Amino acid sequence: MFQFKKEIKEQVSQTEEKLNLHPVIHVSESLLDYQKKLSQTEVRSLDELQEIQNAFQAVLEENEQLKEKLFSTARDIDSYQGPIYNGRGTYAGKIGKLVDAGAALDSGEVPPVSDQPTITPAVGQSDTFSLAENAVKTLTYTLAHYTDWSLNDPTGKIAQSIDGNVVTLTIDASQYAAGSYTAELLAVNGTKTAKRTIAYTVSEGDNPTGISMDFYPNPCTDVLNILPNYSGESTIRIRNSMGTEVMNITLGLINEEPVKLDVSGLASGTYLVQVTYNGIQITRTIVKR
Repeated sequence: MFQFKKEIKEQVSQTEEKLNLHPVIHVSESLLDYQKKLSQTEVRSLDELQEIQNAFQAVLEENEQLKEKLFSTARDIDSYQGPIYNGRGTYAGKIGKLVDAGAALDSGEVPPVSDQPTITPAVGQSDTFSLAENAVKTLTYTLAHYTDWSLNDPTGKIAQSIDGNVVTLTIDASQYAAGSYTAELLAVNGTKTAKRTIAYTVSEGDNPTGISMDFYPNPCTDVLNILPNYSGESTIRIRNSMGTEVMNITLGLINEEPVKLDVSGLASGTYLVQVTYNGIQITRTIVKR
C-alpha cells in the first residue's frame, strides 16, 4: 500500500513538473517559428530588392544607349554642317535648317509665332537706286522677330550673307547688262511675312555725263517718284507693254528733289518710262500694281 502511494506521488510530481515547464516550451517553440518566418521574409525582401536593382540597371543602360545615339547624331551633323552656330541662317540645306532651328531654340532666339517679322534698312539707305556700269552697291538690313529669311533674286547675281541678324547684299553692276532689275528680301515667322522690294538700274555704258535718276517705289501703286541727279527741263514718256504711250509730260527737274507722278489711272502691268534731257535718254522698266 505504501509503495502504491509512493508511485502515485511520483507520477503526480512528474506531471506537475511537466505542467510547470509547458509555458517555457511554448514560448521557445513560438520564438523558433517567428525566427523561421522572419528568415523567409528577409529572403523574399532580398529577392525583391535584387529585382528592383536589376530594373534600375536596365533603365540606366537604355539611357546610356539613347545618349550615345544623340551624341552620334550631333557628331554626324557637325561633320556635315560645321559645329559652330553664329545666328539664324548659318547652316544650309535641309539638315542645316533643323540644326539652325534647334540652335536658335537652345539659345532662346526663336520669337513667338504671334510676332510680326521686320526688315529695317540701314539709316539713309534707299531700296531704289541707279548704278553706273562698273559700280558696286552694298545694302544692309537688320531682321527681327523672324525664324527664316530668303532673297528672291531672279538674276542670281546678288551676293548675300548674314551676320547675327544683319543681312548684307552686294550688287556688282559689272555683271549686268544695262536695264532695270528687282529683288525681294523676305523675313518669315510662321505664317507672317515681311518684305522689302529692291529696285535698281544699271546705266548704259555710253552715258559719260554721269546723269542718272532713281524711280521708286517699284513696283508702285498710285505714285511714282523720280529723283534726278541734275537740274533742267526734261520730257517724261510712259509706254505700256504694247508700246502705246499713256503719258507724255515736260517738267523742270531739280537736282536731288523728287518729282511725284500720278500713276493711279494706269492699269496694273509693266511700263517703260523714258526721260529725255539734252538729248540724253534714261529708260527704266516699272511695275504698276
